[in-house]
Amino acid sequence: MIYLCVLMSIFAQVLAKEVPLKSHEKRIDKYEGSECLFGEEFKELGSSWHPDLGPLIGVKYCIKCECVPVRKKNKIVGKVTCRNLELECPKVTCAEPVQLPKTCCKLCPEDLDDPNFQSAEPMNDFDATTKDYFVTLLSSDSSHQFNRGQSLLSVKGKQSNVATGRFVFYQRNLHYSFYSTSQPHRIQFTDSVGNILEEKAISVSSEYQNITNKVCGVWRRVSHDYQKMLQQEKILVSLLWDQNSDALTGQLVRMNSMSEELFSALLENDDLSMGHGAGTALISLQQNSATLHIVLLFSGIFSPQDVSNVNVSVKIENPLNNHVHTNKILLVKKPSNELNQLEFNAVLPPPLLNALVDKRISLSVLSRHSHVRVSGKIQQSAVCEIYQTILSTDPASNAMSNASGLSWIFMDQGNKLHYHIQVNSAENVTAVSLISMQKQVTVRNLRPSLKAGWINGTLSKLSPLQLNMLRKGELGIIIEGPSKESIVQGTLQGRLVAEMVGVSGPTLLIKGNATNEPANLTGLVWAGFDLECTLLYEVTLGGLNLSNRSLQLHMEDVPVLVDGAPVKSRLLKEFTGSSVGGVSVSLTDEEMAIISAHLVSFVIFDVNLDAAPLRTPWNHLPVPESCLPQSSNTLSLLNFASDDAQSNDIEGYDKCYHGNKFYEEGSQWESSLEPCKMCHCQKSHVECTPYVCPPVTCQHPVKRPGECCPTCLRSFHKQALAIASRRCVLGNQMYLPGSSWYPYLPPNGFDTCAVCTCNAISLEVRCPRLKCPPLNCEEKMAIRPSKTACCKVCPLSKPQSESPEELAMMHDEAREEHDKEAEIIAEGGCKDPLGKLYKNGEQWHPQVFKQGAFKCVICQCKDSKVKCARKKCTASMCEDECCQFSCQKVKR
Repeated sequence: MIYLCVLMSIFAQVLAKEVPLKSHEKRIDKYEGSECLFGEEFKELGSSWHPDLGPLIGVKYCIKCECVPVRKKNKIVGKVTCRNLELECPKVTCAEPVQLPKTCCKLCPEDLDDPNFQSAEPMNDFDATTKDYFVTLLSSDSSHQFNRGQSLLSVKGKQSNVATGRFVFYQRNLHYSFYSTSQPHRIQFTDSVGNILEEKAISVSSEYQNITNKVCGVWRRVSHDYQKMLQQEKILVSLLWDQNSDALTGQLVRMNSMSEELFSALLENDDLSMGHGAGTALISLQQNSATLHIVLLFSGIFSPQDVSNVNVSVKIENPLNNHVHTNKILLVKKPSNELNQLEFNAVLPPPLLNALVDKRISLSVLSRHSHVRVSGKIQQSAVCEIYQTILSTDPASNAMSNASGLSWIFMDQGNKLHYHIQVNSAENVTAVSLISMQKQVTVRNLRPSLKAGWINGTLSKLSPLQLNMLRKGELGIIIEGPSKESIVQGTLQGRLVAEMVGVSGPTLLIKGNATNEPANLTGLVWAGFDLECTLLYEVTLGGLNLSNRSLQLHMEDVPVLVDGAPVKSRLLKEFTGSSVGGVSVSLTDEEMAIISAHLVSFVIFDVNLDAAPLRTPWNHLPVPESCLPQSSNTLSLLNFASDDAQSNDIEGYDKCYHGNKFYEEGSQWESSLEPCKMCHCQKSHVECTPYVCPPVTCQHPVKRPGECCPTCLRSFHKQALAIASRRCVLGNQMYLPGSSWYPYLPPNGFDTCAVCTCNAISLEVRCPRLKCPPLNCEEKMAIRPSKTACCKVCPLSKPQSESPEELAMMHDEAREEHDKEAEIIAEGGCKDPLGKLYKNGEQWHPQVFKQGAFKCVICQCKDSKVKCARKKCTASMCEDECCQFSCQKVKR
């Protein structure tokens, strides 16, 4: 609603003159990336569109918006500009002009093909199903090379730092991974003249980055123009260590062989006095063999005299015993001061292959002319990647088990395998194994110790052949029971790591209350915030017939898991198929503060079934501290440690929290915290009032246990009380037979002008009002002597004060009209809490004494049952006094 109102006001300005159309103000101060943020949508540089003002107004084809690049302090950022096309429409010169659908101007037939007046079309994406691979080498030499003549970065360089990067471009996202000799703070992507195309802060808060010592991240939604530059190898990447130091810069070079990379090496200069050479190696394993395929990229080892045909020595050796296993002399025909590339194969015996996993083997490159040597240990691939799977029952087994689970594994910098396995609804787990999915042969046994549904641990190093099977998706996890039968299993697939602050792993989707779902239906969710305060999510589902189902992904949050807790749901995305991913930028700082304090669940909703077949358990979702409101009074959150009625308003909800329970708006209840108090919920606020007791006429009233008011007990009352289950019910409250009380009518409290009684025999509740004496003056001249007085008096008469005896006498004078009442009740009539009789089908506004009819609530008698509901409010009814509060809550 707010977004619609903002666009409407902007639309009015655009009609008057050409002015820039502001985008989503909430994020504009935090997000200044290489794209535009319009409402809740990212628009790429160079794109154009017509704004959609929602279902009531639709798309405004006479307004055209564009995302244009703007240089801001050496950084290219996107800016939204919009203009009114009606001002540009040509003067019509024909008798019968035509206006085509989805266009703004009426044109003559000969002008219909003019591209200046066609509607904006979305850009076509590049092939989103394939992956492109790029590699970079960053050193002082490369930084001097690319920073020459630029003012953006100094050319001094961090003398002791080198780094190598791996890049995977997939579905418009550029995933990056780095090995570096020290941890950088920021990463920049630039063009050849130093314009910053994208800049990211580097976080090491994730378990994966801390354990693997890698730098991981993703540049999301790379624009078409930048994609072309990427394909042409015209994009540079820089790592920065702090505000005052210099950067290491390198060029992104296409390297399709990276898709087979199993091991990596970062090569440094052994002697800095000999120069600042560096290198990297991409090492893959030939299929089922001991042959390594090695691609070398290196720079800084040649002297100015090395012009052509220079030999280099490449060694694979064990530095602990100086034993050289491979020594190849390779020819570099055209040595370069920039980047040199060599490819070769090396056959290693099995013991040496296994030593690769132990990081006991190093690789070196030596210029035989300049004697400059770069070397480094061979270690696991530099790509930030984990392997994950959904664990479900085997569809071929016809098992009726509801067991499900997930698993994700990764290698640390010592090449140990870290595994995390979660199992739901599975008992008697006796074996957990890493298996070959093709041959169903156990590769390694894992510890089957199940604690709170989890199996976590580390495994000694896999062999290179086993690692290669893992990379190719040929390994899986199987969990077995006592009879060696498979409980659940799944195939491990690679997933590129994307930084989510504070999130170490995925969350399991478990079955909800939907029926007739396949036993193997399950899934997992990765969800979290990045440092730019954007919510990222990735969902993977497993089950039958997912391609034909219309699904929605919702995020729900609750303040606390107690009865009646209010649930707020946000639709993140509609999708079909087995996977979905995306981002959400619609959350304000206040909403993220609420999410940080609340419990969150992600829900898969089936539109056709109108049910949620899968959802994650309620859990906390970490929110970066920088994304939370900086002032303590920006958001008033509910303090669940206190039930003070004056401090438990819940911002954004229409419920009240009291006594570890939530209550609906307008409801009333007896306080569980303070005896003999009645409470009600009004506008999300709890108000409690002490009991007011009616007078009694007997000499020896009795106050029974659990009661707040004394009662006169007669013999038949005592007989009725002997039956513990006999109670009267009024307003969801229970009363003992023979008791009397004043009715509680929120928001005014106890109405002392009526006394309710519970008939000890029939358990019928009657609430007759006090009969006032006749007036000696006209009704319009009568006044109420006080706010709590029940009867009006004439101005000159003294206010009458009723004694307890008079009140009891007036109460006894109340007679029922037996015949008329019996007839109306027999025909489906009803009584309200005050005893007033209504015919079947009759509607009315409930009466609040001293306040009149409560017109925001409509009650109806239907087949002897009374149902009351608040007036339903729509967007067009905000001026209605009954709807103003609801509209205010929407605006918040």
